Amino acid sequence: MSRFALVAVACLVVLAGCLSGGAPACPAIGPDGERVDDPVCPDERAGGLSLSLERDAETVRVTATNVGDGTVPVNPDQWVVFRNAAEGGADAPEWETAANAPAGTHNLTVRELPPDETETWEIRYDPTASDASDRRDAVLDRPGEYVFSLGADGRTYVVPFSIEE
Repeated sequence: MSRFALVAVACLVVLAGCLSGGAPACPAIGPDGERVDDPVCPDERAGGLSLSLERDAETVRVTATNVGDGTVPVNPDQWVVFRNAAEGGADAPEWETAANAPAGTHNLTVRELPPDETETWEIRYDPTASDASDRRDAVLDRPGEYVFSLGADGRTYVVPFSIEE
């Protein structure tokens, strides 16, 4: 069995989650940890970008594709993965930083992503890693509900996913 599993309802309620302003299927959290009013959910096409998620046994790949007609400025280092730290049965998620871009690179590498081009991020699951919450890399060390949040061209793009043992 794969260690990774998508949130079961993500495919069914992505649009409903976005319309409700950040239900678990489309969390309204930006890379700075602040709530955003209009997150762009998986497979939505807004601001020229569309995010998708693929996974295998130990890696989650998030890909931003320029689906527009012009270039889109993308900072490949303006991303964060948040983990839901809320206790089971909580009414609302409590998002804490689980992984983010390498130290010292934030906002330094903006590039113009041409139409039909992609940018991909890889996030590894390694339950033997030391506490990943203090690390600035893309290694997650425990199962749970997560969201990848990307800031690009004045918008926030989000992709929820879960990791199971």
